[in-house]
This record gives sequence, structure tokens and C-alpha cells, in this order.
Amino acid sequence: MRTLEEMRSLARNDARSGEVQTLARSVPDPYALDNWLRYTWSIVPDPPHAEFVRAPSYMIRSGRFEGDCDDAATLAASVLTALGYPVLLVAVRMPTDPEFSHVFARVPFRPPLDIDPIVPAEHLPIRYGEAMVLVV
Repeated sequence: MRTLEEMRSLARNDARSGEVQTLARSVPDPYALDNWLRYTWSIVPDPPHAEFVRAPSYMIRSGRFEGDCDDAATLAASVLTALGYPVLLVAVRMPTDPEFSHVFARVPFRPPLDIDPIVPAEHLPIRYGEAMVLVV
């Protein structure tokens, strides 16, 4: 998983791109974005021994909304930023894992909205042992 700082930088920079701005205009709010991602996202792991994050603008231009959790979280954070919502990137370590192994975007509503097309909605919220949180 990429560092949260790298993901934040990519999300912020691409939030200003024409591609992300256009996509943001098509989703009226974070709940619609969550539903859209759940409908369109294809889970594609990074190759073995490689770690990268697809740029949101690249995914939109290619029409391929796919990748692992850091790709989905970065795209969600970029669109949410373009929409003007506060967004957090949340990296989690599961109780049985020695390292942080999953990341998702969170809108700090009451209750929070976790945007995570990798985890089925019926398994949310994720129960984790520890989290690192970074404001986008």
C-alpha cells in the first residue's frame, strides 16, 4: 500500500483536473459516489512485488475503474475534494496483521461515511486493530 501522503498528494492534484471535475459534476453527493463506485469498480490487485496507485484522471480518461484499495481510495478522495467535501484517508491494520494492509476514504459525517468498494457494504464498518488517518 502506498503511503497516505503520496495518495493525498495525488488526490489533491487530480481534484483540479478536468476529468475529475467532470466526474464530480455527475455525482451529487458522497452517497451517490459510494453507490457509483460499488457498481463500477473492478478489483484488480497490483502485480506481485509491485505497488502503485493509478491516477484518478488516468482512470477516468481510460474508462477503467479498477485497482486495489489504494486506487479506489485515491479516486474517491479526489472526487470528494473536487465536490468540496472534507475527506480523510484511513489506513488500517487488521488485528491479526503485522502491517497496515487496507485503506479507504472517509467523509466525516455523523455517522461517518466510509467509501470502500473493495469491501462489500454488508461487511462495513470494518473492524480493525489500528488506524492511521490523514486529512486530504
